[in-house]
Amino acid sequence: MPDNFDHSNDPDYNSILVNDLKCMNHNINDDIDLIWEDLNTRLHNKFGNAEEISKSTSYDSISWVRMILPAYLNWDRMKSTHMMLEFWKRKISRHFNKISSGKSKDKKSSDSDEANENSANDESEDIGVSEINKASTAGKY
Repeated sequence: MPDNFDHSNDPDYNSILVNDLKCMNHNINDDIDLIWEDLNTRLHNKFGNAEEISKSTSYDSISWVRMILPAYLNWDRMKSTHMMLEFWKRKISRHFNKISSGKSKDKKSSDSDEANENSANDESEDIGVSEINKASTAGKY
């Protein structure tokens, strides 16, 4: 499964990491277990405890996590938490895939609805023309 985390122009993971640690009142020399505990709490607060992420999750939260998870995964000191970080990465990727496929389905559905509406309009126009033709041959128009 593609991870949906943009690595084409890999950002400066060090800067991302330092900035995110500052947001949690940590620095790169702090205890990894404490950093993980705070990061995991943030992730749970933003995305919930369930297997599925809430549909009401903000775009900013998704953007934030798609930026910071690779930074934490690339940080040598976080090796002990890689399994848990990978879990969050898969969870976010699944959610992102659902959102993306939902948008394309909505677009297809919208296009399909429009095509059906146009087809219905064409049929009603055909019915209208044939009704007028029948009526005119019967002398009603």
